[in-house]
Amino acid sequence: FREQIRQRAMKWCAANKKPDGNHYNLYTDGLKIYTTLNAKLQRHAENAMRTHMASLQKVFDAHIKGNEPWKLSSNILESAKKQSVRYNEMKKKGASTEEINKAFAAKTTMDIFTWEGEKEVFISPMDSIKHYLSFLNTGFIAIDPSTGQTKVWIGGSNFKYFQYDHVVTTTKRQVG
Repeated sequence: FREQIRQRAMKWCAANKKPDGNHYNLYTDGLKIYTTLNAKLQRHAENAMRTHMASLQKVFDAHIKGNEPWKLSSNILESAKKQSVRYNEMKKKGASTEEINKAFAAKTTMDIFTWEGEKEVFISPMDSIKHYLSFLNTGFIAIDPSTGQTKVWIGGSNFKYFQYDHVVTTTKRQVG
């Protein structure tokens, strides 16, 4: 939700000028932004989401054991690899396909998301991609029907690791 507000506020700053003729700076001009979000409801919704998704993830992991999503098509892993920051940075620096594949196979220490908290592990970047491809994700929005005000907005499971907003209206997702 904060990211959506930040993006909209940045557009507003670019389109509006201060009395001195300069554009507003979102970070240094002391602007106050008020939203309809209800902090108490938001906190409860986030806690409920974490608890429920951790429970669902265990069921899902047991169900897909041996039938991981990337086994259905080799394109799934390759596509996810090509969307990664690591891949794109290596490509920009002129790395060959062989060099990239070698880097994605080499184990390294990294922090990964788990429902029990962030965990430091020694795995390859390709194993990291497999780890994240097996995660369930969610989005949630609560709107007051009488006013249209957004009271709760959960764009996803963890913004640090999953920077995809499942609530944004430009996404085509099944409602459930």
